[in-house]
Amino acid sequence: MKGTIAVVRRVARNTFWDAYDHMGMLVLTNALWVLLSIPVVTIPWATAGLLRVTYEMVTSRKATLSDFVVGARKFGGHVALVLLLALGWCALAALNVVFYLRLGRESPFLGTLFACLCAWITLAVMLVFEFLLPCLVELKSADDPARIERISWMPRRPIHHARTLFGREVAQSLSSAFRVSVVLTICAPMAALLTLGCIGYVWCFAVVSGVGLVLFGASISALALHHLYGEVVAELCGLGDRRADERRTVRELLRPWAND
Repeated sequence: MKGTIAVVRRVARNTFWDAYDHMGMLVLTNALWVLLSIPVVTIPWATAGLLRVTYEMVTSRKATLSDFVVGARKFGGHVALVLLLALGWCALAALNVVFYLRLGRESPFLGTLFACLCAWITLAVMLVFEFLLPCLVELKSADDPARIERISWMPRRPIHHARTLFGREVAQSLSSAFRVSVVLTICAPMAALLTLGCIGYVWCFAVVSGVGLVLFGASISALALHHLYGEVVAELCGLGDRRADERRTVRELLRPWAND
């Protein structure tokens, strides 16, 4: 996909300003996510709630705690299935890598080759899951024509006859969300990879600082995933920068009272 760097820049810019605009809600919902994740089994429902809150921040530019409850109740089960699939795949991939590395004692070339192949496939799966979570939230939130129309964006290239992937008929299907995510990963692998790297840095800083883990680690990551999904779809549809008319500078950080 052309314009990969521009897409990643827009993702970073929009994530930063949305985090700035909704700092209080992000901190609150992130702390709530940490608290609800302590029992471990409730992680999917806490994640679903957080994804719904950040989705509202990106689309309607406002969010409340009620969105957290709605998200957890509405598609917590779907997120649980997605996370279980991701966890199962990572466990299987780890076992395969260990097996092939041991095989490398007898055949170093083949062992290393298959171990690297498993690692690359795992990375590709992680990129698909980057799109899958925000796409799932969008599909499950399509309760009105405006949001269904937003999902109906269709990439022009390189996918041919992709209308059924983004049409009204797939609005509530988890399998459709997976197909859309695969298409977007094929179209924009580098944008997904660079965003994944940025999210990794956020989590490293959050874990090392300790405070960041409670205050912003998960919420910033969810916000970035929504922006990645939206910007890639917009770029494929030729819509360009959806927030080009917003002129925001560092001066707004230094003098917030001077801006409406």
